[in-house]
This record gives sequence, C-alpha cells and structure tokens, in this order.
Amino acid sequence: MGPSTVKATASSAPKSRGRASAGKLLDVDHAYSLLEKPEHVQHMLKLLLTTVPQDVAEVDRLLAAGERESAHRVLHQLKGFLPMFCTDAFGKELQAITKLCKEADPSAFNDKFPAVRDKLDRLCTQAREYLDTQRG
Repeated sequence: MGPSTVKATASSAPKSRGRASAGKLLDVDHAYSLLEKPEHVQHMLKLLLTTVPQDVAEVDRLLAAGERESAHRVLHQLKGFLPMFCTDAFGKELQAITKLCKEADPSAFNDKFPAVRDKLDRLCTQAREYLDTQRG
C-alpha cells in the first residue's frame, strides 16, 4: 500500500476516535488528519520510534534515582507528543499517568506505570509495523 492509498484511506476514516480494536494503540488516521502529508506522518513516526524508548528508559532511570519531578517532565513531553498517534483511550491514559506521577502517592504511580510502559512498547511495535507496510 503506497502513501497515496494510505492518504485516501485516512481522509475517509470515521471522524470519531477511540474505537480501536482490542490492543490497537496506534491511530495513523488521526495523525494523517493533523499532518496531512504521508512523508510528514512517516517522519514523525520515525521520531516516535527514536524518542519513546529513550524517554521511557529515562523515566525508569529517574524514578530509580528518586527524581520524580524530572520523571514527570519527561512524561509530560510524551503526553504532549503521543496523542497525535494514539487512540483517544491511550491518550487519556497518558494524561492520567502523567498527573499521577506528579500528584499521587509514589506507590500508586509505581503500580500503574508498568502497564503504561508496556503499552508504549506496543505503540512502538505498531508504529514500526505500519512503517514496514509503507516501504516499497
């Protein structure tokens, strides 16, 4: 499937977001609605594949060092960047975990962050798989 086909599919996508199939976190239709050009979406997805693993590792490092405020800043950046590419439900989950990091008891955040970390890994996998379909 070439970029022009994807663009046509993206522009004809339903307007309501968040009705993802089970396990789907990536919402390229939403990204296309914001960025419009296939090369921009692909560039930003490549950026996602670079920054998300680095940022997640940084959050883990900061939390292990007890630097929760710095970890919150990194999560806040992710929360600002990722909703362009993810389902509404996961975007809301990112907002909630970012708030939890800043405001909640550390144990509450520590209990919930591993699930979000796993979803961030899955989002990267889905982005990589999508980009693989765009080659050739």
